[in-house]
Amino acid sequence: MRGSVAPIMIALMFTQLEGVNERLCALLHGGREVEENLIAVQKLLKLQETVQETKLHPVTAKEATIPENWPTAGAISVNKVDLRYRPKTDLVLKDLSFETQAGHKVGIVGRTGSGKSTFCLALCRIMEAESG
Repeated sequence: MRGSVAPIMIALMFTQLEGVNERLCALLHGGREVEENLIAVQKLLKLQETVQETKLHPVTAKEATIPENWPTAGAISVNKVDLRYRPKTDLVLKDLSFETQAGHKVGIVGRTGSGKSTFCLALCRIMEAESG
């Protein structure tokens, strides 16, 4: 018959299409892996540009020396701390002051957005305070 396709040809076509689908999936998966690796390289290059803490606040040899009996007490004294996330933005901690005595347990409580996490970041010096 003229213009008709033999059933064996249709079966062959479907088996070949299945292989194309597998190859296309492998190609997309490989492309995703390449993109992930390039992003990792970008992050490393950006990290190299980060200014180190010692370059921001040089430490003298006297300040770098830690006494042998340190820490002498577990008291914390916070005096007029101001902190902002980025330069030229509003302060997120404004004039924060308090003291705790050695041996006391302290909890930080407050509403969402009141600065609890920000204070912990400043206390651990993950974020540098602007003043205080």
